[in-house]
Amino acid sequence: MNNNQEEKFNKLKKTLTSGEINLVQQLMVERSAVRKTLEKHPVLLAILGTLGVIFVFYGFEKIIDQTFLASTPVYLVLFGFLILYFTGLLLKKL
Repeated sequence: MNNNQEEKFNKLKKTLTSGEINLVQQLMVERSAVRKTLEKHPVLLAILGTLGVIFVFYGFEKIIDQTFLASTPVYLVLFGFLILYFTGLLLKKL
C-alpha cells in the first residue's frame, strides 16, 4: 500500500468492523499484485483492453442487428447523433 491508500484506509477504519477491515486489506493486496503484474506486462494489458473494446462494439452491433435500425442506416446515424447531442447537453449541466 502506498501512503495515500494508507491514509484513506486509516480514515475508513473508524467506521468498519474487523471483518470488513480484513476484507479491505485483502482486496488492497490483491489489487496491488494485479497492478504489478500488469505493469510488468504492458503488451498483455494493451491486448486485453483492445479485446474488451472489440467485444463491446461487436455486442452492440449484434444488438442493433436485432432492431429495425439495422435495415435503415439513416435512422441509425440520426439516432447516434441524437444520443451524442443529449450526452453533450448532459455534460454541460454537470
